[in-house]
Amino acid sequence: MPRLKPRFHKLLIRWVLYWVGVAVLRSTSELPQWLANLLVSRLALLGYYIFKSNRNIALANLRLALKEKYSRAERRAIANRMFLNFGRSLAEFVTLSSWGRRRILQAVDGRKYLRLIRQGRQKGRGVIITTGHIGNWELFAAYTAAHFPLSVIARRLYFEPFDRAVVRRRKKLGTDVIYQQDGVRPIIRALRNNQVIGFLVDQDIKGVASDFVDFFGKKASTPNAHAALALTTGALMYAAAMIRKPDMRRFEILIEGPVEIERTGDKTADRIALVKKWSGIFQQFVGQYPDQWAWFHPRWKTRPPEES
Repeated sequence: MPRLKPRFHKLLIRWVLYWVGVAVLRSTSELPQWLANLLVSRLALLGYYIFKSNRNIALANLRLALKEKYSRAERRAIANRMFLNFGRSLAEFVTLSSWGRRRILQAVDGRKYLRLIRQGRQKGRGVIITTGHIGNWELFAAYTAAHFPLSVIARRLYFEPFDRAVVRRRKKLGTDVIYQQDGVRPIIRALRNNQVIGFLVDQDIKGVASDFVDFFGKKASTPNAHAALALTTGALMYAAAMIRKPDMRRFEILIEGPVEIERTGDKTADRIALVKKWSGIFQQFVGQYPDQWAWFHPRWKTRPPEES
């Protein structure tokens, strides 16, 4: 019986957090967007002070990556703004289903993005969009789904009711979800149907096929499925990010690509080279907008064998 207590405790915490999330969802979904953003962003900022471990991870990551560019006080200010931006993005995800297509399109400057993706789809082999937890990635998916057939690759969340709620909202916004656990066949089938496939590949995730490539000068375990699929299927791959503009209400999509693929005959080396190219582009996005990336993730947690 004692062995069950930790599991019961963890389950209880998850249920409490879930219902707190439901309460926040219901209380903010009908609010004006500016007020929802204000309230949830301040709650997120409160989390900066309450959740010491996440704050320390963010500050440690900022020190590792940006010590040469920003002072200690500036890095703390970046971390504060990051938590505020995270809260704004959460509030927007909560209310997105009520926005409507017109409002979503008006909020985003995506002219270059749309032009390049349309050109990519003319090849007929599908398009792979690789991005990360920067700006507002959920709005990015909704904006893309408003123009193209879109599937995003996701891991099942650790708590099933929460996972169902997130997937239900994504589908309501026109985004299909393919779980990583379902393998590559559904992804290949979607690419053959000339769909757009979205990957979030900026985190160190246990159990996910990854390669070690430089990220801010230090090796980081980086998921590689997007690169492997681009090499296998011939789909064009782009690096992109949706960035919040200074007015905090509008967004712009940054995009580079298609990322050049080198075929040397060594599939592993070619895949790693492609992951490295993507990581370099994404580093530029983060370096340009450091307060919009999720620094509280332990990005450099897993170390390569030569460092163990």
